[in-house]
Amino acid sequence: MSRYTYTNGYEPAEAIWPPVPKKCMAIGYVNAPEEPRFSRDIGRSFVLGERIYYMYGDTFRNDAGLISNTYQLVKDRTRPTDAIYLSCDENGLVKPLLELTEEEEALEKNDDIRTALWCFGGVVEISKGMGLTWYQKHQFDNKNNTSKLQGVGLAMITADERTGELTADRFGGALLFDSSEPLMGSFSATNEGGWVYVWGQKDDKVYLGRVSEWQCHDKGSYTFWNGVSYTSEWQQAVPVMQDMQQGQIVRSSLFGNQFPWLFVGVTRWADDYVMMGVSPTLEGPWLFDRVGKAHGFEGEASYKYCMYPHLWGSAESEGKLLVTWCDAWPGGVIAAEVDIAISILTFPASSLAKR
Repeated sequence: MSRYTYTNGYEPAEAIWPPVPKKCMAIGYVNAPEEPRFSRDIGRSFVLGERIYYMYGDTFRNDAGLISNTYQLVKDRTRPTDAIYLSCDENGLVKPLLELTEEEEALEKNDDIRTALWCFGGVVEISKGMGLTWYQKHQFDNKNNTSKLQGVGLAMITADERTGELTADRFGGALLFDSSEPLMGSFSATNEGGWVYVWGQKDDKVYLGRVSEWQCHDKGSYTFWNGVSYTSEWQQAVPVMQDMQQGQIVRSSLFGNQFPWLFVGVTRWADDYVMMGVSPTLEGPWLFDRVGKAHGFEGEASYKYCMYPHLWGSAESEGKLLVTWCDAWPGGVIAAEVDIAISILTFPASSLAKR
């Protein structure tokens, strides 16, 4: 498909859209040096206080139990599979990033109702060493074998300047959005120009909202994209994506100035394909295409999910992206390299270049 683009001087090469995949190769499991190996999912990364972290969902260790959210510190950005837990309890169980309230602990102890807090949307840094995460709250009634999505809550994440250890404040455990509303911020979130842009799912559709960086705790301050402008009523919002299960939206130089916003993720069908999307604006419109098929190391029967890009470990000017995906139980988070073709042409100033 040909495209015409005005260039400004001699510009560096950029990736071609639609993307031309060259390679989609797994590097290895993101692991901890501790034994036995931890099983966990999500694997989304974020930068806080100039340090890089992975964030996980349910984390299992055979001899120590289950915790619903954990994190690791990446020691060296050139070695994306080498990460460490910063704190474990006396039994060897990793400490959660988001802790349960007293009420949630009592439900688990007295009624066998487990509360899970999952951070699919990542962490947005709003000042050095301080960020926000929008987490999903689920409750599992083990006696009756039922589960219920409660909604989305907000937590402030703070990094210790000396050790890098993270602490979280859930603002008392209150929820911002309930399960009848789009789960804003729990799909993806980013900040731009003093705003935090949050994407959330409802059914098979993804909606966009925004809020001032310092008003994220105030539900009434959120506005929602209606296709023309931002409105205070989410019921007037229009979807900007559909049929995407997980993924991340980031500002990227991969496709140049024409498409500064990049999405990498997976569809709700969990069909193992790494999906890539591009858009000229945060509001869309989005174009999507496949750039490779995820694979694992311990058998191909299990599906792959929770696909995310990690620009800190990527070489965008070369068309190389660090991506992670998850094996279904009892797998873990797999790091991979996705390579796409780069245009080798540059054009003189004010020329009309055909691609």
